Order: sequence, then structure tokens, then C-alpha cells
Amino acid sequence: MIVLFKKGLGQNQQELVREGQELLRKHGIAPVIGKENLIWAPNRVAGQQCVERLQHIVDKLKEVDSFGGTRERMVEMLKLLGEEAASMK
Repeated sequence: MIVLFKKGLGQNQQELVREGQELLRKHGIAPVIGKENLIWAPNRVAGQQCVERLQHIVDKLKEVDSFGGTRERMVEMLKLLGEEAASMK
């Protein structure tokens, strides 16, 4: 599973995915195949693939970027977001 979605369902999710992927690329992380964005998480968990979850992910990535975050900080945030997703039940 990837932390930041690959495509998104519907226009809202697709726009958020594009925004998040641009942030990852800006920090030298390949959004779809970059190991930094890959995690293990349970599949088909309520709320894991919803627009609110995606908005949370993109907001956190934007937060890192807006505070002058480095690639390392972005990777740390992806790890935290991945841990959140892995703990969802």
C-alpha cells in the first residue's frame, strides 16, 4: 500500500493526489514507486481510502513543505502517516 494514493476516486481525490504527488516530487520522492511512500497497512479498513484521510495526508505534507522541510522531514512524515494507516482497524 502507498501512503499517498496513486490516483484517487473522483475529482476531489484526484486533485488532492496531484497536489500531494507534486510535493513528494519537489522533495525527490517518487510518489508511486518510491519506497518512502510504501507501507504495509490493513486493506479495506473503513476511513482509510476516504477523501478526509487523503486531505489529512496532503495537509501534513503541505505542513512539512511550508516550514521549509527537507527531504528527510518529508520521509519522516510519510513514515508517521504510514504508521497511522497501519494502526487503523
